[in-house]
Amino acid sequence: MKSFLKFFLASFSAIIFFILIGVVIISLAGSSEEHLPLDKPHILKLTLKGQLNERETTPSLLDAIQQNESLSVNQIQETLQNAKKDENIRAIYVQLKSFNGSIGQIENLRHTIAEVVEEGKSVYFFSDNYTQGQYYLASAGSKVFLSPNGSLDWKGLSSQVFFFSGALEKLGIDVQIIRHGTFKAAVEPFMLTKMSDANRLQSEQLINDLWSHMVGNIASSREVSATDLNRYADSLSISSAAEAKAFRLVDDLLYESQVSELVTSDHQLESSDFVSYNDYKNIPVIEKGKHRKSKIAVLYAEGDIVYGKGDDGKLGSDDLIKEIKAIRKDDKVKAVVLRVNSPGGSALASDVMWYELNQLKEKYPLIVSMGDLAASGGYYISACADTIVAEPTTITGSIGVFGMLPNMKKLAEEHIGINYDYVNSNQHSNYGNIMKPLDEFEFDKIQNSVVEVYKTFVGVVQQGRNMSFEQVDSIGQGRVWSGVSAQKIGLVDQIGTLEDAIAIAAEKAHLEEYQTVSFPKAMSFEEKLMHSFEKSTSVESHLSSEAAKYLQYLNTVQELKGIQARLPYFIEIQ
Repeated sequence: MKSFLKFFLASFSAIIFFILIGVVIISLAGSSEEHLPLDKPHILKLTLKGQLNERETTPSLLDAIQQNESLSVNQIQETLQNAKKDENIRAIYVQLKSFNGSIGQIENLRHTIAEVVEEGKSVYFFSDNYTQGQYYLASAGSKVFLSPNGSLDWKGLSSQVFFFSGALEKLGIDVQIIRHGTFKAAVEPFMLTKMSDANRLQSEQLINDLWSHMVGNIASSREVSATDLNRYADSLSISSAAEAKAFRLVDDLLYESQVSELVTSDHQLESSDFVSYNDYKNIPVIEKGKHRKSKIAVLYAEGDIVYGKGDDGKLGSDDLIKEIKAIRKDDKVKAVVLRVNSPGGSALASDVMWYELNQLKEKYPLIVSMGDLAASGGYYISACADTIVAEPTTITGSIGVFGMLPNMKKLAEEHIGINYDYVNSNQHSNYGNIMKPLDEFEFDKIQNSVVEVYKTFVGVVQQGRNMSFEQVDSIGQGRVWSGVSAQKIGLVDQIGTLEDAIAIAAEKAHLEEYQTVSFPKAMSFEEKLMHSFEKSTSVESHLSSEAAKYLQYLNTVQELKGIQARLPYFIEIQ
């Protein structure tokens, strides 16, 4: 009987699985039907919820079944640009529902929204509750509405660091730290219980740069002084929807259906005249140079840098080099934009990718566009570019390196009862073994290696940015900078978006008409399906986003191999 039940349940699960696959295929087939241009006035409705992707990806199985909108920054920007020029789009209505975009993503979308408004097209925003990041985006709109009993968070930015040294000490784990760079704070959580003075200094400057940029833009858009905005944050004055309206951060307090009615009445349209983002983005638009032969390759370099093959959230050196070779084989590519969104990682992997990018630069103009992060190893691979374009909120620099080696001897012997002994053929044959502490000679050997890697890193920046060693060293030492500050000290050339970087690439390649192509290619539906099943079994998938983030960080630290060029911490706008 038990065997029969097992067989029945297995067969039933398989049947359900294939039914789901069938539903998805039918759904995808239905979504591929031809979309015709609008033949009368409409209002474009865009609902932002959940996490955004940097670029367009294949929908997951769950998204396909639920017919969720697939949201990516580049696709939204492209759709908004099309809507800006479309006479049959009279306005844009954006609803924010539990939307969590990174600071770089929000900056890019805000820039595009501002362009649409400057062209004279109305953009309405509504949310029941605004986080600071959501409000920063919405403040670029023509009108901002809030639910009568909703909230608007306004308190300023904060950067938090968790320190693990106390827990490690209780467990009997001694993390042996070797670093070069006064500001290289990636190792501090494993050796201190609070921020060092140097780390506090750089963190304060960084978040103050970001906050000043946000406040300045909001002040300009909402015609509220920066002084008042800071005063509201200091005194936590925006504690209710009514106060948000009284202080002119929002235009009115309305429910969602009321905003929909207002938007349509403003343009003498009906509720049936809304067109969804998903439908509108599939309407064909004849774009400049869409069918021209010349291409600008946009090469995405995202995630922690690792040597060899990458994985979800990791940028593998083998993977990026494979894409570089694919670009070199395409005779239609005339310029390359490297889109970097990485906190760094393996120094060796960064170096081999840097070399291949240098070779690519010999054939094409190479422009770097920095996203949220282009720090440490992320800056290493950027340094060779002809032009570096950073967003004002980009976190970059962190020119410094470190190594970490845990000593598990006390944990094993005193807490678990495992003892360790050895014989060597030579004096240091077990050099680097985690069951023994480094002696002075071994520590010095690693320290010397770290210093040499740091010198190499500085040399890469020295060559790419045409600076002296002393100049790079004075702004290096592991210190992080905002995009705005990085431009002032010469680490980046100009402030701008990915679109700006593409325009620079076109100018350097003398292209008037071109099309952009992305590398690597998006995963196929089959690959995405298998990836979804693998991801659903991970521990992180069953935790809250906050807990999963730090578990992922600890997992990353556990997997560190070799000398690292890595950013120290997370910074988020909430």
